[in-house]
Amino acid sequence: MALQPHIGEGAFRDEPKIDEGPIIDGKPTSISTWSAKQLKDCALLPGLFKTINLAYLTSDEKSFGTSTGDRLKSTEDLIQVLRNDANSFIIILNQTHSDREVLSTASCRRYYGPESDTSRAWACTHTPAPGVEEWELKLVATHPSAQGKGLASYMLGLTEKEVVSRFNAREGSRRKAAAAQSHPKMIMCTPETTFAEFYARRGYGKDYVRPFKNDHIGFDINFMSKMLDPKDGDHME
Repeated sequence: MALQPHIGEGAFRDEPKIDEGPIIDGKPTSISTWSAKQLKDCALLPGLFKTINLAYLTSDEKSFGTSTGDRLKSTEDLIQVLRNDANSFIIILNQTHSDREVLSTASCRRYYGPESDTSRAWACTHTPAPGVEEWELKLVATHPSAQGKGLASYMLGLTEKEVVSRFNAREGSRRKAAAAQSHPKMIMCTPETTFAEFYARRGYGKDYVRPFKNDHIGFDINFMSKMLDPKDGDHME
């Protein structure tokens, strides 16, 4: 079964794109891709918040023995992560029979350059190179009950394909005329002690490191990236 990510400027559709997902534990699933604007009326929001918060809580406690609390507290928190940018998107994998059973998710937003406040430990500080369209991976999370089934890799792959599809739709003939000199690039950050190895195994290299410390924990944040091949979207089924 071939999943069908958005082809082209999916962020400007009136409705989210919904596809058939894989069978997990004998049950059918759905894959849906949403823009920040569409999320305001998304019936999956309660399950999405639960999955993201539980995933981050489980990861924090496993790695650091403590948690900093809920990652998201409201729809506004999620839209802020996506920056309400029409180019941003979030992919949700849920049990087909239940809006509340969100198994996994990943979101992505365009990265245009450093924010005005670069003092935040999690803020990217680099400037994109000429000819490189950068996308920042955010909120990759799998419900604890569904972990260990390869869903994080699966969702990462869908996100990369979505970025390539949007890049190709935007570049089109201009990319071909420029002899494919422009490329999409995925960037992300993660605590070195948790998922840095996971992303390294999937082709992400370390760009720079920033220390993080609060009253409870301290660790290094790895800022990582991966160049995507526009040709990967040329023959999508």
